[in-house]
Amino acid sequence: MKRIFFAIPLTVEIQQRLSLVQGDIRRQLQHSRVAWVSPCDMHITLHFLGEVSVASILKLVQEVRKLSLPDAFSLSCGDVDAFPSKKNPETIIVRTHTHTALSALRQRLGTVIVSQGLTMSERAFHPHVTLGRVRSSGEVLQPEQVSPLSAQILIGGFTLFESKLTPDGPVYSALEHFPIG
Repeated sequence: MKRIFFAIPLTVEIQQRLSLVQGDIRRQLQHSRVAWVSPCDMHITLHFLGEVSVASILKLVQEVRKLSLPDAFSLSCGDVDAFPSKKNPETIIVRTHTHTALSALRQRLGTVIVSQGLTMSERAFHPHVTLGRVRSSGEVLQPEQVSPLSAQILIGGFTLFESKLTPDGPVYSALEHFPIG
């Protein structure tokens, strides 16, 4: 069994720019304990599937390869935000704007996942990049005090990742990449 998810990896340039945003937030939440996401692990999750057998993963990959995929497209980075709220931040994120091609990609991928008898998270989809997970805080996130990030994320494919949980946080490994466009 492997713990897997589909996600859009980010370019090194976008990772570096998001790292600068992280720095602004670190200074702002200096009295909070936050598990910061390493820039090289930043991504936009499409579907989280959880524990899946290796045989099911192989079948899933075969079916995803058959998908009709959209052309390459871009997403605009949005605001710094937090789940569940800025007053009580548990997950610090940068939102991305929804694009019709992103919605179509996610829907087609979801159809294949379900057709393979697999389950996926039923949470509402809010495209974002996770910057950190707050472990303890008494501080309020103030995104208006963070340097604005105006960046376009070019989407040229997506990846099936394995996530191994460790005491130091998750470790991601790319299992398969699916180019689009």
